[in-house]
Amino acid sequence: MFNVEIGAPSIKKRAIVSILANFLYMIINFITGIIVARKLGPSNYGNFTFLIGVFIGFRELLELGTSKAFYTFISQKKQTIYFYIVYFLWQILQFIGVIILIAIILPQKWVNIIWQNHDKSLIILAFIATFSKNQGWQTIIYIGESLRKTIVVQLMNVSVGFLHFLFILILISINKITISNLFIIIIVEYVTISLISLKVLEINNDCFYKGKEPLVEIVKKYYAYCSPLVLLYIMSFLNIFFDKWLLQHFGGSIQQGFFSVSQKLGMISLLVTSSIIKIFWKEISEANKNNDKKKLFNLYRKTSRLIYFVGAVITCFLLMWTKYIVLIVLGPDYKDAYIPLGIMLFYPIHQSLGQINSAMFLATEKTKKYMSVVTFFLLLGIPVSYIFIASSSSPIPGLELGSIGLTIKMVLLQFIAINAQIILISKMFKWKIDVIYQLNVILLIIFAYSSKKIVEFGFSIFGFRVNIIFVVLIAGVIYLVFIYLLLYFFPNTIQMERNEFRKYLKII
Repeated sequence: MFNVEIGAPSIKKRAIVSILANFLYMIINFITGIIVARKLGPSNYGNFTFLIGVFIGFRELLELGTSKAFYTFISQKKQTIYFYIVYFLWQILQFIGVIILIAIILPQKWVNIIWQNHDKSLIILAFIATFSKNQGWQTIIYIGESLRKTIVVQLMNVSVGFLHFLFILILISINKITISNLFIIIIVEYVTISLISLKVLEINNDCFYKGKEPLVEIVKKYYAYCSPLVLLYIMSFLNIFFDKWLLQHFGGSIQQGFFSVSQKLGMISLLVTSSIIKIFWKEISEANKNNDKKKLFNLYRKTSRLIYFVGAVITCFLLMWTKYIVLIVLGPDYKDAYIPLGIMLFYPIHQSLGQINSAMFLATEKTKKYMSVVTFFLLLGIPVSYIFIASSSSPIPGLELGSIGLTIKMVLLQFIAINAQIILISKMFKWKIDVIYQLNVILLIIFAYSSKKIVEFGFSIFGFRVNIIFVVLIAGVIYLVFIYLLLYFFPNTIQMERNEFRKYLKII
């Protein structure tokens, strides 16, 4: 699938290590998130995720694509120390600016409307926590990946996940698990790991290009990359913000909690994509710079098919057991979350393709074309969200579907938007359009349903009464046999030859 890089771990080795580390991180993060959701309850957990979600939206507005530009430029080649200093100063400016905006500039009335009457000190804590994790720590990850230090980066990421798990257990043991305390420990964790990483990753003068680069030239590079994306990131902010705000306003914190836990459970399907996306971005960026069209095609086609299939395999199996998952994992307080969970499980399948598509556009600096196809669907998303979520008694009546409505909107628009991106990429690089492989999800649903029925029928014949977890495990084994037979006889499903499939199976 990948070529070996001289002087650094191969892409294959980095990808495998990244997948394994992300799998471990996912387990830790998943368990931690479920514990937090159970201890806080649907209402408080909804408030917690609402505050985080709002600032994730604000991040889009603040950055305007500069983080993507930063990673693309440092992936292409070494940059000067001044280049890094300019970017760090830009992040500091964002951080201070938002604190001043919330604490001093915005009238209290606006603060109440935007953050739905949450206390200002809690809002600022939420911002600092979100910034530390999603901007500060992500910058360190970008630098590590650009130096092909994937293994070190992933080990550190797992470490901070495990540390967070321990802190949560401590808060529970002393009965101090509150929303504000959760934000405080996130801040402490990610500020600490970011400072430690500067030493562990050995970021020194050898990592930089020896020379000077005028500030004007640095700004020009960012402007050329980001200016076509300004409208896109504004629309992305509005989309994320209004999804969270509309659900909190019309549905309340409990519906927000149902949606958030459904989203967390559904994100399991993104394991492989989140593991390899930065590696993929790095290699695509470099291949494009070297005009290696064959490598571009092979990386995109094989990665797209593989990550789609893996995500679909996980989703289709979990779909059969949503009621049990909600009751066993989250408890009876979340029993009504199984419907949005079932719908939400399909979202990450195409979201994974969306991340690959975004990397193709942005790592190859095709920002204008990316903006044109994505902005339309982001603009469409706001009124569609309103229609699904708003109450029937509103001046403009809505369907009042709460978390179910939001998940339907996300899945439907995602499917249409991602396929539009695939068509544009194919035309852009003059490749044959490849979308038929997405129909594999139908076959996987049949496999998952058959596996479940085989086990249930088998136990019913012999009159056995066993724990549901054991039933799921047996069904999972049967399901994996179906998957193995499919890939053995039709390895092109994931763009592989049979010998290549056997080789990767041995590695796994």
